[in-house]
Amino acid sequence: RFSTIAAQSAEVLPAVPVSPNEFPDITYKTTGVVFQLDRRWKYIDGDNPEFAKPDFDDSKWQTIEVGKAKTGGAWSWYRVTFDLPENLQDQNLLLDLGRVSVYDEVYVNGAKVGSFGNPPPNFVNGASDVWRKYPIAASHFHPGKNVLAVRVYPGYKGRLDEGNYTLQALSGNLVRARLNLKTDG
Repeated sequence: RFSTIAAQSAEVLPAVPVSPNEFPDITYKTTGVVFQLDRRWKYIDGDNPEFAKPDFDDSKWQTIEVGKAKTGGAWSWYRVTFDLPENLQDQNLLLDLGRVSVYDEVYVNGAKVGSFGNPPPNFVNGASDVWRKYPIAASHFHPGKNVLAVRVYPGYKGRLDEGNYTLQALSGNLVRARLNLKTDG
């Protein structure tokens, strides 16, 4: 997670532009078991926290294919409903969401499980170029119907415009990361 850093005097430091290769390079060890999410998701322009709830009625929303640039208003939401395969039940999973505009929040069955970037007006430069992968604890999923909801603020890329849209079983608790820190001056 990236945020503005404040000094002890409460002085807010200016944002420092970073290039995509300066974001954390995180590698997750997976088992090789992959579940492809349907590429037809529900979509709406607008913003309402109720949209994250699994029992929210999205039947009047537009159905679109993720992986293609989408233009529209400011905030938007995407939702997809899926049955978790038996071979992925009771396992920690990695959501491979791909590139997502400048800010996103991810919810599984109504619980927020991750986010990337900063909401307006404090955008992270280059966030639209960062491939999003979210590790999600097994406790957020259950047998049968599950709902994945993604809240997005658009950038120049066009929301959920490129990704694998998969869930992968994580192997153990090993995570490898490389982080470059950048300061101005």
